[in-house]
Amino acid sequence: MRKQIVALLLLALVSTVSLASAIEIQKDVRYEPGFVEWTMAQEEHLFVEGLNAGEAILQRARPDAAVGSFTTDVTNGPVTVFNIDSDPIQNPINSNITMQVYFSVTIGPGTATSCTRQQPVRDSSTTLYYTVSTGGNIVYESSVNHVVDKTTQNSAMPFEGEIKNIILNMSKGDVFTLDLQIEHKCAATRATVHWGGFEQNSGGIEMFGTLSEPTASVYVDQQHRAHIEFEPTIAWGSSDVTEVGWEIWGPLAWDEKYVNDVDLLVETSSTNVLMERDLGENRTVWVWAASERVPLGDSNVQICVTLIGGDPNEDCHAYGIIRFEVERPDEGYANAAIWLSLTTFVSFIGYFLFLFRSGIVLPPPILGAMFVLTLLFIPTAFDQINLGAENIQQDSRIVDRSLQNSAGEEYSISQLMEGKDAVIVGVILPGSVNAQDQAAEFNYTHGKMPERISIVQIVAGPDASMRDVAFYEDQLNVSWPILYDDGNLLTASFPSGVADAVFVIDPSMHIAYATASSAGSKEYTDAINTIDNGGSHGVATYFTLLFGPGLFLLLLALPRTNWQPPEQAIAPGLLWFSTIASSAAAILTINLIPLILTLLPISSNLNFYLNILMFIWMFEMSFFAAKNGSPYEVKIIAKQIHKLFPKGFSEWRELEDMERDVLIGAWFGWFGWLAFPSLIQQGVGASILSGGFGILYGIGFLFGIVLMGGLAVLCLRWIAAIGGPFSRLFGKFGSEVFAEFVGWCLVPVSIWAIVNSIIAASRFGLV
Repeated sequence: MRKQIVALLLLALVSTVSLASAIEIQKDVRYEPGFVEWTMAQEEHLFVEGLNAGEAILQRARPDAAVGSFTTDVTNGPVTVFNIDSDPIQNPINSNITMQVYFSVTIGPGTATSCTRQQPVRDSSTTLYYTVSTGGNIVYESSVNHVVDKTTQNSAMPFEGEIKNIILNMSKGDVFTLDLQIEHKCAATRATVHWGGFEQNSGGIEMFGTLSEPTASVYVDQQHRAHIEFEPTIAWGSSDVTEVGWEIWGPLAWDEKYVNDVDLLVETSSTNVLMERDLGENRTVWVWAASERVPLGDSNVQICVTLIGGDPNEDCHAYGIIRFEVERPDEGYANAAIWLSLTTFVSFIGYFLFLFRSGIVLPPPILGAMFVLTLLFIPTAFDQINLGAENIQQDSRIVDRSLQNSAGEEYSISQLMEGKDAVIVGVILPGSVNAQDQAAEFNYTHGKMPERISIVQIVAGPDASMRDVAFYEDQLNVSWPILYDDGNLLTASFPSGVADAVFVIDPSMHIAYATASSAGSKEYTDAINTIDNGGSHGVATYFTLLFGPGLFLLLLALPRTNWQPPEQAIAPGLLWFSTIASSAAAILTINLIPLILTLLPISSNLNFYLNILMFIWMFEMSFFAAKNGSPYEVKIIAKQIHKLFPKGFSEWRELEDMERDVLIGAWFGWFGWLAFPSLIQQGVGASILSGGFGILYGIGFLFGIVLMGGLAVLCLRWIAAIGGPFSRLFGKFGSEVFAEFVGWCLVPVSIWAIVNSIIAASRFGLV
């Protein structure tokens, strides 16, 4: 008894440990992106159908209600009923399965009416002999022997062969061959072998196991839309598939294999159009381009496949789960808000120490004002792009690359732009139904303005090829070129990235309109009609800077001295005009070189190098502002403008005051370049390049923008002077300190912008 108790305790301990381990293993199950699982129906059939032995075929589809048969009298040994082949398999089979062959038999009366009553006097049995071959090799043999007394189809006796384990190794093109023989010994009767019809009379080969699995994949484009590909890599290929349906579920927790919460159902195949995609080498996949954006995080594509020979009571004969992840946009190597905020505080401490070591002790009010200046710069730091982030603005300038059609002919956006007001671009991924929607609207738009626009559709994607281009050329049959973006270097420069999208490109090679998937003709027409009048930009753009960088520049605008009336009479408003003109001249200077390069007949790709050079220039100005309080360019511009005013005014208003206007205007120009890099190039350049009234509008728009920028500086001056004596006090003692400190703050920003420009150019293969 004691030994029994000890044994039971040990068994309980082992069971407890095993159960705990199982629970822990289950707890730690994690479903990572890339997880794929297929659950296949284990029962496979090849059915025999045909009214007689001469018409008998071996097929995957379930037979209809018509019953086929073969009748024989008493035989002298086995008699062949038929030797039939299945359709060739389309994909290899390498599997361990069980196999069984089955038919049914009845007897018909002759002079005798029963086989049972003839026993045991003589052998009155009926035998069916089954042989299955694959690739010319016998894989299954069995014989079934019964004494049959069944006389009607509805009560036919089943002749089920032995269930055998076999190994199937079949190559593409191999067939299943079924050989059926009968030996009938019941005297004075006839035997009939039945097949087809319903289950009572059906005949064929039954297999248990997984012959093969389909293949599916999902690609999520940069607009977070799923592109699903299904390849019927099952034994008999696409002919075996009657229906494919899918659902997207998400987001999922890491330990959730699947969910059934309807709130997490993103999209189904019921609202999507199936497309076929030729992969070459006699491979065709079925493709769906989903329309709904998939949420961030892990999601599933759950695929239900119905097979032609599958159990009609089952919804899915193949059920697949594909796990994938929608990642957040690339936020770069370093966060601009964090690092540039830190550099601003470092600049504050560094500049303070620099002055202290130079023997300059700042009064507490000035030091406090400089700290306020530091805080006011933080919003500007937050507005900068993270280092290395893929942040392409809606009105950005595109990369101009040579693309090819299926015939090897080369095109570029700049070539298509020649003599036109705009180029409409459609980006399509392989197998996307959006290609047809795009083409329909493009064709309608071209009919309304055939002389003004060029059209192109570009095939892109991670596995796109020239074969996809040829497919779309044949399917769409359009008059415009369909091109292949090898390496996605062009489409990567679009705001949507590599995804189905449409764009309108203006003559300055900037994007005038962009949207995902497709758009209507009205949207294209409206965008084209606004190109020659500045597009989406307005003349008051610089005013928006007053509530951002303008606050940072507020201390630079403080008056340094009490206002004294001029000794000689001057024109009314001349003081205000001098502030507007000098700051506007600085804004124009910052933007003049990019504008000229936009108007010149040179490659738009130079713009990416120009960005690098522009920010190097910004660094130079920031460096010398930090060193001297004012860059050399500002001094030169201020001196030249100061000379243009009447002598009496020039003697009254000091050069230093006008230099401060130019300095504020220059920083406004650079902040505008950071916030609206395409403002002048697109708003002015595209208008001028469009010709006609666009030239006049572009010139007027240019002066409108810079003058409104000058007016913004004047407003800043007014705001800074509101404090009266208090403002003048800070302006008198902190003017130079504030000017130098602005340079200290902008040096890190300019370096940051230089590095980002180099990274962007390298991303597009230009560096």
